[in-house]
Amino acid sequence: MKKLFIAAFMLIGMFNTTLAQDASAYQAALKKNIAVLDTARKISTFQEVANAFERMLSVEKNDWLLYYYASMSLQGLAEKQTDPEGIDAILDKAQTYSDAAAALNPKNADILCLNAAINFSRINVDFMARGPQYSAKAEEMLMAARKIDANNPRVYLLLGQKAFFTPEQFGGDKKLAKKLLEKAVELYAQAPAETNNPHWGQPLAQNLLSNMK
Repeated sequence: MKKLFIAAFMLIGMFNTTLAQDASAYQAALKKNIAVLDTARKISTFQEVANAFERMLSVEKNDWLLYYYASMSLQGLAEKQTDPEGIDAILDKAQTYSDAAAALNPKNADILCLNAAINFSRINVDFMARGPQYSAKAEEMLMAARKIDANNPRVYLLLGQKAFFTPEQFGGDKKLAKKLLEKAVELYAQAPAETNNPHWGQPLAQNLLSNMK
């Protein structure tokens, strides 16, 4: 009987070790793909990293971050499209992944920021026809995100972008944009060291602000 107990404990130990190794490999793969996304500039890179996150989702379906980054990759891909006709299909898929992330992690400020970015991207299909509708939707999401986390720098980055790029006759305000971007840069400086959690936007906020001085 004693030998059976020892054998059982050994099997449990081996099982736990395997789980730990799998978790470590998963986190390493996630970190690697996030690093690729952080520096993505080309359509091909956004597509490749979106594919990588989707492959991971075929195995792991319970991590909201995977859905979040799959969505973010597709939103970045949509931003690079030169043919407006292809944008909505990409963003529809991005929204599906974002909704899946929200189902696993409701009331998350970064998911709301991502949803706002998706709505901003939809404006690229037809600025005049879509600007008011999707800009208002995006701002509503950002206000909700700020209520959840008033210290999230991506809230102020996206609000600053909206104020900066919107024409004055449609509510744009360069002075307001500067204040919002200054707030974003300040909060990025206070943010913890980068992890696998959302951390994007600091270089963009700094570049936009430097162009306003």
